Amino acid sequence: MNAEEQRKYAQTLLRAYADRLGVRPATADGAGLTESDAYAVQQLQVRHWEQSGHTVRGWRIAEFADASADGNPPADGNPARLAYGHLMSPVFHPESRPIDAGAFVEPRVAPAIAFVLGQRLSGPGLHTADAASAIAYALPALELLDSRLRDAAEAPFADLIADNAAVGGVVLGSRQTRPYDFQPRMEGCVLHQGGRPVATGVGAAVHGSPFNAVTWLANTLGAAGVVLPAGSVLLSGPLTPAVPVAHGQSVTAAFTHLGSVTGHFVTGPLAHPR
Repeated sequence: MNAEEQRKYAQTLLRAYADRLGVRPATADGAGLTESDAYAVQQLQVRHWEQSGHTVRGWRIAEFADASADGNPPADGNPARLAYGHLMSPVFHPESRPIDAGAFVEPRVAPAIAFVLGQRLSGPGLHTADAASAIAYALPALELLDSRLRDAAEAPFADLIADNAAVGGVVLGSRQTRPYDFQPRMEGCVLHQGGRPVATGVGAAVHGSPFNAVTWLANTLGAAGVVLPAGSVLLSGPLTPAVPVAHGQSVTAAFTHLGSVTGHFVTGPLAHPR
């Protein structure tokens, strides 16, 4: 895919935020979209958002089965592949404020452990202990997963990357836990929807350990010359399968040691970056 084709695909995905309608994956039209091309398309969208006054506040780490766009852990027998997406400032939703469910194409929610860096993290060549030592604290989080791709469940991996790794938004809880005061891979979580438990999970579902996911991100970005600055929010990946949400619903993630976080979904102003 040449630079002009990358630009056009980025514009198509950006329009999907405003239209709230899924678009055809580029590969469905025969485009030769490599992983490198896909990250270039993602970066063009980030540049557009930055030019609109938004800032990068962190990254989402996604673990996809090769034909899964919903952020769920891969099914048995399907190879998991890691990708990252950018968390722009407008996708952070305060826990105390309702979220517009209509601002998304097909919103889904999953619990995640969020890490906030206390110091810059620069790969490549980092080990898990290096990543853990750079973390100031962990927070309970709800990942809002969405895709701008039509028939997203069938989308190839490169298209998922181009679509900012299915980033929709994030709700962070307020309870801060130091990384060595709990065991991330053993951290359990129950996801409640409408007051009823709908999914359970554990940190080991995230690439073996949430620390492993953070290490992968730092090394991958570091190889491209990108340093993760202090204060960055890193979503390490979903602990349970994602569940669909709609207007009028509330979703709560209750963790073993991290506390809980709740998202309330209503109809209101659009919140996505454009």
